[in-house]
Amino acid sequence: MTIREVAALYLADHVKAHNKPSWAKEIELILRARILPAFATKRIGDLTRADIKRWHSRMAASPYRANRCLAVLRKMLSLAHREWELRDDNPAIAGKATGTVL
Repeated sequence: MTIREVAALYLADHVKAHNKPSWAKEIELILRARILPAFATKRIGDLTRADIKRWHSRMAASPYRANRCLAVLRKMLSLAHREWELRDDNPAIAGKATGTVL
């Protein structure tokens, strides 16, 4: 699956059911404006931690927005890993033991 396909699954399977409408709209905007332009055609299994770090660092001028975008991507990848078994890991999380992020 591509990131675009996983994002559609994320919206349909998780966001609509588990988030308030205002946050769901924000997630859709983040996906459309920040995540999909960077990663839409990339295969879910090919997305690396380095890709994510480069993408996140390009938003350094607005750190609040950068971290919100990272949180959305991290949640989507957590579901891809744990719920949908599309990945063996979550590259948006640094250490399995510590749970630290980028």
